[in-house]
Amino acid sequence: MLFRAAFDFRIKRRIEWGDDLAGFHGHIDRVREHISARKRTADVRIIADVRESCLTLDFLVDAADEEAAATEARDIVSLAIRECGARHDGLFPIAEESQLRSRVNAFSGLRTPTWCPRRIQIAVAA
Repeated sequence: MLFRAAFDFRIKRRIEWGDDLAGFHGHIDRVREHISARKRTADVRIIADVRESCLTLDFLVDAADEEAAATEARDIVSLAIRECGARHDGLFPIAEESQLRSRVNAFSGLRTPTWCPRRIQIAVAA
């Protein structure tokens, strides 16, 4: 069964994005490519607001039920963020979050993007 997973994030760094718009867009594009490459995802869309450093990410995920879809979607997004050298804060409970590390060399600590979820919604795809 297909579910639509929608995430709203604020992406921040210690050194603000400022004029580094290419870096902001490049990072987001790499995350989208990682999510699109997964077998259980389709129709990946990202709408970004550079001024506010916010974005909406939504995609279709194939899962047996809504709970499985929520778990699968969070795992997919988490892995994509970490594979692109960034981290997330608040996507999982704090005990799990502290154990997750980037799979590639992360950016320097001042420039590491941190994805902070503002809203997560999982619903049956129409």
